[in-house]
Order: sequence, then C-alpha cells, then structure tokens
Amino acid sequence: MLKALKSDAPSPSSVMRSQMNPVLHRSLENVCLKAIAKDPKERYQTAKELADDLTRWLGGEDVEADVPLRRRRRKMIFAGAGVAAAALIVTLAVIAFSGPSLEVELAAASDFLSRGEYASARAAYERVLTRSPGHKDAIAGRDEIRRRLLTQRVADAEKLLEQGRPSEAFDAFSLILLEDPMQKRAQEGKEEAKRRMVLSGGLEKKSEVRKP
Repeated sequence: MLKALKSDAPSPSSVMRSQMNPVLHRSLENVCLKAIAKDPKERYQTAKELADDLTRWLGGEDVEADVPLRRRRRKMIFAGAGVAAAALIVTLAVIAFSGPSLEVELAAASDFLSRGEYASARAAYERVLTRSPGHKDAIAGRDEIRRRLLTQRVADAEKLLEQGRPSEAFDAFSLILLEDPMQKRAQEGKEEAKRRMVLSGGLEKKSEVRKP
C-alpha cells in the first residue's frame, strides 16, 4: 500500500492468471484499477458508482470504468505491495458480488420455509434483500415467517392455559400482543388467562409480586 502511494499499481492480469471470460476479466480489472488509482480524482467518487460498475460486470456487460488512458497504455510490471492491493480488491469483489442468483436463493428460502426451518429461511430472504432491497417475494417470505412464528407462540400460550398455568399464559399472550397488537387469538387468550387468574386469586398475587 505504501508503494501504491508513490506509483500506479500494476493490473491484476499482469501478475495473475484467471479462468474467467477474458472480456469480463478486463472489465473487472478496469474496475479494480479505477478503485485504487493513485490520484484520488481518478477513483470512484461514491460507493454507488463502484457498485453500479460491479453490477454491470455481473450482468455480463463490458465495463470500461473510465480508466485513465495513460495507465491503459503503460506496461505493467510486478510490484510487490501494489500487486497485493490489486489482488485483494479482485478477491473482495468476487466474494462480495458472486454467489447464488436471486432465484436460487429464493428457491432455497422457500424450501427451508416449507420444512419449518425458519432461521435458515429468514437468513436466505435477508441475503436476497441485501442484494435487492424491496424484493417483493423476499419481503412476503419474511412476513410469512413472522406470521408462522407468532402463530406457534399463540399455540404454545394456549397450551399453558390447557395445562392450568394461566399466569404463564398471561405473560406469553402479553408478549405476543406487544409485537402484534391485532392478534385476535392472543387478545382472547390474554382475557381468558386473566379471567382464570382472577378466579384463582392469581392476578392479585401476581400484582403483589411485581410491586417495587
């Protein structure tokens, strides 16, 4: 990095071999060279500009990235730390922007959801939303996970009532309503738990325990 401050970094293609399509390789190389240009004015001015060029590269487009003409014509040589900087950016770009397509991620999320593996499904939907904010299918899938989990929590609270544990059921229904005040079953369950606690004197005891 210190060497890069004094001279232009060599192009990745001059120090490594890639199995990628040559056109895509040159495009990504242009992106890298612009990102680590010695002159700050020649670099990307915003993160969005960098992201846009990488997105075009992922779409198979040829990206010139406005690399300075003098750098494109200069013969690059192996340059120690400069090489490491260029190779690092290539690696980070590939890691950050490669991976399964959105369709593959959505299919995986749907499969996890159908098997009740909600944590994995949610993670897959979040990956989609990270790459495509506002994606309707991913948002709908995430909302469906939330709905199912709330439904399961309501069922668990109802079991507490059936087991004669109205105080615990009251707390469980209360927590559900904090997250979804319009949950009808939780509203009804909370009222029933309260009624049973009153009948058993449990509500008064619970209030006494909670007093500071």
